[in-house]
Amino acid sequence: MVHLDVSGMVRFCTEKYRKPKPSNFDNLYAHLTNYSLNKGNLSYIHSLSLMDQINGSKRLLSTVFGQMAKCGLRTKKLWHDIKIIIVKTVLAMLPELMINYEYEFNGTVGPQCFQIMGFDIIVREDGTPILLEVNSAPSLTIEHTPANGARMRSIVDEMIKIPLVRDTLLLVTGQLQEPSRRGSPSAHGSSRSTDDLNTFKSPRKPHLSEVAFFLIFTILQNHSMYLASLKIFPNRYGQEAKHLLFVDRAVYIFIQFANLRLSKNISTSSLRRFVRDCGLEKYFEPGELEKLSADISHHYTGDSNNNKGLPFHGFLELLSIISKRLYPEESSLQIGLQKLLNVCASALRNRGVRSQRLRREEVDTKSGSSKKIYMLPSHARHKGRSKSCEPISPVKINIERKADGNNNNVKHVSLPSISRK
Repeated sequence: MVHLDVSGMVRFCTEKYRKPKPSNFDNLYAHLTNYSLNKGNLSYIHSLSLMDQINGSKRLLSTVFGQMAKCGLRTKKLWHDIKIIIVKTVLAMLPELMINYEYEFNGTVGPQCFQIMGFDIIVREDGTPILLEVNSAPSLTIEHTPANGARMRSIVDEMIKIPLVRDTLLLVTGQLQEPSRRGSPSAHGSSRSTDDLNTFKSPRKPHLSEVAFFLIFTILQNHSMYLASLKIFPNRYGQEAKHLLFVDRAVYIFIQFANLRLSKNISTSSLRRFVRDCGLEKYFEPGELEKLSADISHHYTGDSNNNKGLPFHGFLELLSIISKRLYPEESSLQIGLQKLLNVCASALRNRGVRSQRLRREEVDTKSGSSKKIYMLPSHARHKGRSKSCEPISPVKINIERKADGNNNNVKHVSLPSISRK
């Protein structure tokens, strides 16, 4: 499950940007926006109020979008392009997420983990967004240290991060309600949805976040990924990015042969079984697979003896080599890989592997405005949600007043008892 909120933080350099050249390489204040660096510059502007942040070194994204619009930039297109960047980045991460989740939580029931991630995006002068980095553990600090050295709260950080953490906890416990919808988007995403730019101007409940570029990953017990919570994917941007999701088919084949209970890599013996079961032996000379595997392993793991096996990206590189041998006339690597994956899936089905273990499953919700994507459908339960996925009902806690040794009434909390089944 992926959630993207609709506001965020914008950081500015403390010195005017100059085109990089040898004479100014050392002037990091003009080239990096990191708070940890710029807070030491006397030009750094700390905001003491929301009015101050209009000219501060940290500003709310909604503020900066308004300032950009006044300068003639197309903020609606910029916001659209930013969301496309995030969708494509998430799709690139899915294979590793699936494999790591299988490795860490194989056979475990119930939601196991979630993660808050930060996307750093730099915007060029013409309004083109570029992904700078993805932070797996973005700072959740809400304090700053002015020149006098006294720690105090940052109004911008507080406006963003407190609702973010609160909403994350509400979300993973099933308590966060969706914002009210102003329209019912079509399957092609032609109508505006709750993640549209207009949401910046909408009044919202106090407990709802005003954050963006923070991604909340929740991998549920069904090993499912649900990417349509705010119409980011597949409903809103399915036509633009869904073609990139085909790599998950390589993950299913990888999982068929790798022993994820022991390792996240696929061994040489498992690679031999993969080549044999998929009918690819004729494309290798004797001993060539082992040598090729060792070369790829050395590139990804530094192990020249191939004792560690191939990680998924090494396996994907092996697939690309095989696809070029099968389809030398195919100029598109993507199409060649898709053809090879079709061949492998067909061969495995003929050997008795269930189709459900070789593909994802897309399920329309009752409302028809969103779609769930089960990345590992063999683990999904379609007859009803597991109790572990149900929202947590509020539990009434009994508070009794009892007299202490000084005859003062003291509150004693009586926690609900735990029933053993």
